[in-house]
Amino acid sequence: MSVLRTLAEQLFRASFLAFPRRLRVAFAEEAREAFRADLQEREGARGRHGPLWFTVRATANALREGIRERIRRGPLPGHGATTQKTTRRKTMWGGLGLDVRHAVRSLLRSPGLTVAAVVVLALGLGANATVFSALKSTVLAPLPYADAEALVMADIVAFRTSRGERRVMPWSYPKFQTFAEAEGRLLDPVAGYGGRTGTISAPGDPERIHVEVVTPDYFRVLGVDMVLGRGFGPAEGDPANPPMVVVVSHGVWESRFGADRGALGSDVILNGRPVTIVGVAPTGFDGLSGGAAAWVPVLASEALFNRFMIRGARAHWMRAVGRLTEGTSFEEALAQIESMGASVEAAYPSSDPGWEYSTSARRLSDVRVNGRASSVVWLLTAAALLVLLVACANLSGLLLARSRQKGRDGAVRLAVGASRWRVVRGTLVESLLLALAGGALGVVLAIWGARGLALLWPRRFLSSTDRELRFMSPDAIAVDGSVLAFSVVISVAAAVAVGLWPALRASSVNLATTLKDGGAASRGRRGALDPRAMLVAAQVGLALVLVVGTGLVGSSIVRLLGEERGFNAENVLVFSYALPGSSAVSEDPNTFHDEFRERLLRIPSVEHVTSGCPPLRGHCWGITRVDALEGGEPIPQGEGPEIGITMAGDTYFETLGVRLLSGRALGPEDGLDGQPTGVINERAAQILFPGGDPVGRKIQVGVTGDGKEPLVEIVGVVENVMYDAPDQEQFAELYYSHREFPDRAIWMLIRTSGNPMDVVPMVRNELTQMATDVALAELTTVEEVVRGSVGDRRLLFTLMVVFAALTLALSATGTWGVVSNSVVDRRRELGLRLALGAGRQGVIGLVLRASVRAAAVGIVGGTVAAWTGSRLLEAFLYETSQSDPLAYGLGAALLMAVVVAAAWLPARRATRVDPVEALRAQ
Repeated sequence: MSVLRTLAEQLFRASFLAFPRRLRVAFAEEAREAFRADLQEREGARGRHGPLWFTVRATANALREGIRERIRRGPLPGHGATTQKTTRRKTMWGGLGLDVRHAVRSLLRSPGLTVAAVVVLALGLGANATVFSALKSTVLAPLPYADAEALVMADIVAFRTSRGERRVMPWSYPKFQTFAEAEGRLLDPVAGYGGRTGTISAPGDPERIHVEVVTPDYFRVLGVDMVLGRGFGPAEGDPANPPMVVVVSHGVWESRFGADRGALGSDVILNGRPVTIVGVAPTGFDGLSGGAAAWVPVLASEALFNRFMIRGARAHWMRAVGRLTEGTSFEEALAQIESMGASVEAAYPSSDPGWEYSTSARRLSDVRVNGRASSVVWLLTAAALLVLLVACANLSGLLLARSRQKGRDGAVRLAVGASRWRVVRGTLVESLLLALAGGALGVVLAIWGARGLALLWPRRFLSSTDRELRFMSPDAIAVDGSVLAFSVVISVAAAVAVGLWPALRASSVNLATTLKDGGAASRGRRGALDPRAMLVAAQVGLALVLVVGTGLVGSSIVRLLGEERGFNAENVLVFSYALPGSSAVSEDPNTFHDEFRERLLRIPSVEHVTSGCPPLRGHCWGITRVDALEGGEPIPQGEGPEIGITMAGDTYFETLGVRLLSGRALGPEDGLDGQPTGVINERAAQILFPGGDPVGRKIQVGVTGDGKEPLVEIVGVVENVMYDAPDQEQFAELYYSHREFPDRAIWMLIRTSGNPMDVVPMVRNELTQMATDVALAELTTVEEVVRGSVGDRRLLFTLMVVFAALTLALSATGTWGVVSNSVVDRRRELGLRLALGAGRQGVIGLVLRASVRAAAVGIVGGTVAAWTGSRLLEAFLYETSQSDPLAYGLGAALLMAVVVAAAWLPARRATRVDPVEALRAQ
């Protein structure tokens, strides 16, 4: 931070050069001290309150005021020096309007070049504006709460010192109460929240919505005021009178009540129970967990969801967030919260001796960070910048060739008394007009690009890494005022990058030679040192970086999708639903599920129907440990191997095409008596029973049903099924029949003979006939789930393909333009070679060799840059080396082929030069 602070102070100090000397002497030191103090206050802040924004604003203000002061002063009588400075200033900027008019006429005289330049810049600027909209939403945007820097998230932290493990965990409600009731807290108020899925069925059709279960101070902590009614208060915290009330989102109020203010005090049916609306949340507020359509008090969760949410000391589901008391620093609050861990552990000691528990805290602004999303956005920002650099090199080459052809024009202007700055300014004005036009078109492209990016954005990128805080909505990826301002800035920077080199070359011609020989005098040396060849090499090198990176990510995706997943994803529909707790059908959920399954089997084209967790979506029941093996060696408590728990229907393995290796699958007879039965996967068999037959053996795990034997009998072994992403740890697996643990909420899978989405209307109809207050949710296909398992890489790969294609196209057009102009410059030479007997193939080879040399230089430089930059892709590579020779070799071959193809047509045109005309010219 000290280095950044020093740079900021130096920048602000330099801005004071805009003031007259007497004002600098009088006030500069005082202004710098004030700036330094204000900068220190803003350290650690973000957005408009951060040090970067403050430095830019303060520097701009100083420059503006300094310029105004100089203008107000004007030349003083008798002050010759001041008069000379004013004259020089007028000379420097005088005639600017004339230069603009001249640049417009010049561009209109070359409409083809002008349109091409605007399109080239629009592609580069549009790509950067699109990616900046995502960068702003994911990294730069502050939290949308008042005084967000005072918001702190408190955590339970579990340590397993024997294995060096550390886990940040949510709270259980009893443990949260112990924390919230502590006296003298520096975090006050404090609230708990957790997300659940519920069914709202009246008024209107049944719909599955996201519900946040919160403690009474939730809205007060966040500083959220209701647009109608009130939030929760002390009345919602009385356990003797559980409040059946709800706060609905602005969207629910509009869609189900038509924004009628009379909705306040009316009832909605949530999970089969009436709850009274006491408030309507403001527009855009969807809770800390994101996407919430309703909020209910935690004491109502027993009636609406599950009694263990309140009573279970080991049911960890709730996050805790609070606000720092006035005058309290985060460090002070952190120290206090860490000291409170002992009292929470004493009140609710751990049942697992292998784990130690404490409490800790993080700033809410730090919790929001999604490392994968940030990495993707920064990588895309770098890729978009490469596209812009290629576009600038491309256009700079075109303008450089044009300036060489117009060299006599610059020489004439210098000869009649124009300053070198005037010639440079004329070319820069021309490039600025092109950049602004390209920026305007780029903004239009960015509007479309932002919409497409929002559609491609993986759902997992909406929340913080462990999904405790949803920090953005895809709708936030849009072109707004900040994106427009960014577009203007990079357009001006692009104008300088594009026009500076051609402008300097146009202003540094040899007057006598140029006026005598015209454009021919401006021809420079050919070969690798030719400026145009250097620009071709730069384009090729930059494009190679993107092509190689795209190849590495694409190779990883192919390997991930090619992994053995253990199931057949083709034509399988998956969805979930939940029975309302107060409904008669919820008293025996297994009967409802079985009848629904039988109804679905009667739908034409349906081949199999089952219940159970869909693959690649994690473990529906989580991960536990094996506590004992019947007849085996005792396992120390908490030291058994980890095993995933999955609920499965009778034909689960047949529906997913999972092979049975030994024993039998689960059937209608399982789960109906006191002896639990289960099927394990091949990985579990190898870990628990190496070299032996698991069928008939019994194991004990950390999940036991009411009235059931603690040991589970193994009745079969199936091949491994992938439940987590391929690049994550795969667990041993135990499958229970869904009858072992009757649950109102369930997943269903349907295999069809055709497109599984075609049966969706019939599935909805069957469910509505059985229960009018039950709605389908999370409806998709297993094939889409498979594609979504590589969602972060797919987003990165998709946009890198687009950017790489743009750079290839720009490199091709840039090479074509440079070679075409080179052929025009060398017309006499090539004609003489043909007149002296050179073959046409020899002339083509002569022209192509220059392009190949430039491409070779670019490929060498691009290979080094790609190898260095590939380290940034490490987190997104799977079984792919950062120096994969295939990716580098194919990338280099592709770029060389593009350059040769782009240079071929101008090279062929060179053979059509008339030798007689060339000799006559000589």
